[in-house]
Amino acid sequence: MSEKAFEENEADESRLCCDIRENHIGRLMKMISDAMEKRANNDLRKENLTFMQMVLLCILYNQKDYKASFKDLEKWLGVAQSTVNGIIARMRSKELIEVRVSSTDKRVKVAVLKEEGRKKCIELEESRRKSEEMLSKNLSDEEKEVFVSLLKKVLAAVENNEND
Repeated sequence: MSEKAFEENEADESRLCCDIRENHIGRLMKMISDAMEKRANNDLRKENLTFMQMVLLCILYNQKDYKASFKDLEKWLGVAQSTVNGIIARMRSKELIEVRVSSTDKRVKVAVLKEEGRKKCIELEESRRKSEEMLSKNLSDEEKEVFVSLLKKVLAAVENNEND
């Protein structure tokens, strides 16, 4: 059902059980996240990458020795083991990463960013910067600072609530 159709058929406010109007924080955050991911996937299509693959590349790029365990990647990406395995399999086929066994624990698999993956990550940094500029182009420097501060507070509240 479209937003317009939803609004036209909206029950009175006292009856709403799952209020999904656009002026709710969670809904707005979801809409922003979805739009950003869609834009990133469209931009990355020409690179034959998805948003999650780019995020994984950047995570590995920023790690010591360009490597991380599958378990850490699951945690940082917030996805299941099977999803990480699928992302890594596709990136291996593109020759961007390789998989090794940990030198300290043979039970642990480690993803390692290859030279081609490092180059790709550097190329994509410019695109990331442009996206960041687009996100904040309508905000003053002061508004950006306040916005980031508020986002951090919301994130902390969500993370603290997960631990309760």
